[in-house]
Amino acid sequence: MTDINIYRADNKIVTAIIRDENNALVNVSGQKSYLTVKNNLSLADANATFQINGSISGNVTGGTLLFYITPTNTSGAVPGQYKYDIQVTDSNSRVFTAGFGDFNILQDVTKTGS
Repeated sequence: MTDINIYRADNKIVTAIIRDENNALVNVSGQKSYLTVKNNLSLADANATFQINGSISGNVTGGTLLFYITPTNTSGAVPGQYKYDIQVTDSNSRVFTAGFGDFNILQDVTKTGS
């Protein structure tokens, strides 16, 4: 996946397309998915900057998950570079990382909306 940029206290939707080892779309029915953002990879998930659940987009066989980032997820964060990953647990309890990269929280200018 690519890096994610977001202004502090903004909304953003992150889309993840889940494919198998043969590059075929995965049926996402019954899967648990998380987008986790941390400034220190050794932190427990409970101490992450934030962690959100994914939602299925469209047909379950389309392999598409959406992660809705809200202002409350980033409003208390210090602008800077973080790390993120998207972890998926399938209906057979197999865990895999579907994406990872830098998560950049940019300084917002207007404060009236936050």
